[in-house]
Amino acid sequence: MLGELIPVGPRQPGVPSVSYKLHKHILLVGRRPDCDIVIPHRTVSAHHCRLLIRQGYWFVNDLDSSNGTRVNGFAVDEHRLDPGDTLWIALLRFQIKYCPLDLGSVGPPPADDVLETPEDILGQSLIERTASGSGIGSGIHSRQRSLRPEDTQRLPPQDAPARPRKAKPSAKPSSGILGGLLRRKKGGR
Repeated sequence: MLGELIPVGPRQPGVPSVSYKLHKHILLVGRRPDCDIVIPHRTVSAHHCRLLIRQGYWFVNDLDSSNGTRVNGFAVDEHRLDPGDTLWIALLRFQIKYCPLDLGSVGPPPADDVLETPEDILGQSLIERTASGSGIGSGIHSRQRSLRPEDTQRLPPQDAPARPRKAKPSAKPSSGILGGLLRRKKGGR
């Protein structure tokens, strides 16, 4: 099992209150019987969303559903699902449980809203990817910690003159091979 969707919130009539096992790397979620996860509720679209694993994390991709997909209350088209996030599929809420390390995650999580396939990555040069914001380092700015009031006390005032740097003492080549070579060149012993 690669994870689990656990129902949370009020029980909806006509929908079984069961957990859904995430058993494949790509899952189609919707109301139709051809979906991998079938949710028989009138507000769920026939093919509502897709769940897929990228870099050890689950992502959700809304498939232009009528009633939308939300993560932690925010409407999304594409978004990373962190363990414990609440996924809204139309009016139904689920908590996602999984361990990124079990899914092969290494390093920091990928950007929240970028679903890239190998074709997307290989189809652009690094310069094009960097210019479009999907290259190396994309998503970093959205994760930066904001400046706290106590951080500003450590910063020098903007109009303060820069402190002069102490000059480093110059090393005199007096010993060793290099020193001997330099002394011979100058004529000294």
